[in-house]
Amino acid sequence: ASEKHDQISPEPDYDNSVGQMGELFRYATQPSSRKELEGLYEKGFADAERWCYEEELREKELLSKWLDEQRQKGELEEAIRRGDLL
Repeated sequence: ASEKHDQISPEPDYDNSVGQMGELFRYATQPSSRKELEGLYEKGFADAERWCYEEELREKELLSKWLDEQRQKGELEEAIRRGDLL
């Protein structure tokens, strides 16, 4: 299974999860009108936009953590050089 941040999928409709799954199954197995398919496309586009936004936030968070680790590592190395940790 992939990690949550590697998945693009619709948010669960907790008020109507059976209806949501039935609708997706119907789209996959039966002909649909243009209007229905356009609605599905728009929902998918919104899901992808949400995923991109969340992924950008996740990448910024990872970069921030990495920079903090590098800063702390540099401070530790400097303290060792100065003899503060002996």
